[in-house]
Amino acid sequence: MTNYNIPIFVMLSLFNGMRGVALLIMANSASSLELHDVNIFVVTDTHSWMDAHRHLDSAPPTDATYGNVTSFVTSMKEYAATVNKDIFFLDNGDVVDGTGLSNASPVDGEELFPLLMKVPFDAMAIGNHECYDGGTINAMISTNYIGSRKGTYLTSNVLLASTMEPLGSRYVVLEGPNSGTRLLVLGMLYNVSENNMRIINIITCMSH
Repeated sequence: MTNYNIPIFVMLSLFNGMRGVALLIMANSASSLELHDVNIFVVTDTHSWMDAHRHLDSAPPTDATYGNVTSFVTSMKEYAATVNKDIFFLDNGDVVDGTGLSNASPVDGEELFPLLMKVPFDAMAIGNHECYDGGTINAMISTNYIGSRKGTYLTSNVLLASTMEPLGSRYVVLEGPNSGTRLLVLGMLYNVSENNMRIINIITCMSH
């Protein structure tokens, strides 16, 4: 039996500076990117901008839509398979609050979640903006937004206040189908004070 090392990638929602879409803009083609043993494509803080949000202060400007990103990742995964590599597609949270697609509905996010369920993320982490409203949390459950991820929606240190149970999974181990690379993924949130959720200290969470 082959023993694989398990690299650890901790998805922290306070790391909001990572912009996965920049990779899409800079890549001329799939084969122009060098793949390594662990390849992670991260999207973060999209705040319901499904149809792009141009950042003119970026060089080059980042204005990829979810369709662009999904197409790019799908093509990259197909290319990676030809060289026995894998790409893990992750979302770092904060998908709500930002456009009318999220905020104009009676419940923040209820129209957005069914659309996001079509994006083939390998794992997603909860963001602090998903915790602000109890209706949003209920919609995440009632629309099957969390359940559709089949254990890959991560709330490692986030508990639902009403039950004191995790809203999603505490962790997931992803395994690349081509390389056999195994990735332990955690979805951590920094200590925000919200009535709907209870946040466990990260050190305490990791010690259990």
